[in-house]
Amino acid sequence: MPCGNYSYYSKGKIRTRRIVCSEPLLADLEIEKTTRRNNSITRRQRALAQQVAPHSSSSNTLHSTSQNFDSFLEEERIENPHGDGRGR
Repeated sequence: MPCGNYSYYSKGKIRTRRIVCSEPLLADLEIEKTTRRNNSITRRQRALAQQVAPHSSSSNTLHSTSQNFDSFLEEERIENPHGDGRGR
């Protein structure tokens, strides 16, 4: 069975169909070792980011929302000190 890619044209788009090669790929031990190390580092970073993100994002969102609301109330008070829609 030959190895390779076969392309065909369908509905204005080019699609590629891959054919599985019957020959096994040779494994490079150094590449596999590096890949495992990189995957391990990535998993640790993601886990750490997930632990930190919910705490910081929820408190930041709440804090920034309350600041925005306070500044909105201050602007509203300055623009309409009587509170009855008359403005200044």
